[in-house]
Amino acid sequence: MRNFRIFTRLLVLVGVLSTLLMAVGAVGLTGIARSNASMQSMYLNRMQAQRAVADFRFLTARNRQLVSNALLSPSPEKVAQSIAEIEANIGKAEKAWETLLATSMGPEREQLVKTIGEEHRKLMKEGLSPALAALKEEDVATARVLAARKFDGLYDPIGSNLAALLALTQQEARDEYDSADQRFVAIRTIFIASIASGVLFAVLFGLALVRGITRPLLRAGQVADAVAHGDLSQHIDTSGKDEVAAVMRSLSEMKLESTFSIVVLPVPVPPEINTFNRACTIALSSSPISGVSDRLSTR
Repeated sequence: MRNFRIFTRLLVLVGVLSTLLMAVGAVGLTGIARSNASMQSMYLNRMQAQRAVADFRFLTARNRQLVSNALLSPSPEKVAQSIAEIEANIGKAEKAWETLLATSMGPEREQLVKTIGEEHRKLMKEGLSPALAALKEEDVATARVLAARKFDGLYDPIGSNLAALLALTQQEARDEYDSADQRFVAIRTIFIASIASGVLFAVLFGLALVRGITRPLLRAGQVADAVAHGDLSQHIDTSGKDEVAAVMRSLSEMKLESTFSIVVLPVPVPPEINTFNRACTIALSSSPISGVSDRLSTR
């Protein structure tokens, strides 16, 4: 760690945390966008489709009921009222069918819609249109024959397939919800893991950064205090390439410049004090040694 400058270490810390923050933000924005797209698809391709199928199914069944009502009470007013509503319902059913066709469909729903369309065209050609024409011509007998012989065989398949189409649309909506829920769980897991990783990295890297700065500085303070009190035996660690190592190297150079040379000089003892001879060790700095020696030689 001390082989890197403090600026570099801080830059790494800020860079990693910034990258992690941007990654988390990107994942969050992507998740929001996909959730929005899912809701849009749910509305356009599921809710709209389901409503169109329900409307088409109701209008198709309603037309059959109107023909039956006209045959039960074949008065001119009742028949005319039924004919007018049937024609209006045919137009509404066509619009509902166009709305359904405009939605996005998978292969299964597309095939089912195609089958229902063919059955509906057959129903209109062989059942409802001839019966409607007979009612307009007041040919109640022909309309009854068509209703008795044709309607069941034409309406039952289309009714079953419409019910299957509604169930399929609901299942597609359920599948899309499940997919969105799984996506939410995945994004939540990524968020939690990213936050935990970021906090762990910041704590560990921050502790290493603080220890890498404070410990050498405390040691430098101890060495400086020892040198100030004349203790030049303190070891100074100058390893590393950061700013703290530069301070320690400067402190080591100061220590070397302040190192004292040990000079042993014999000091003569006066004859009257003839108890013992001794040597006196005088500590002098390297720079003023010559001056001190000169002064001692003149004595």
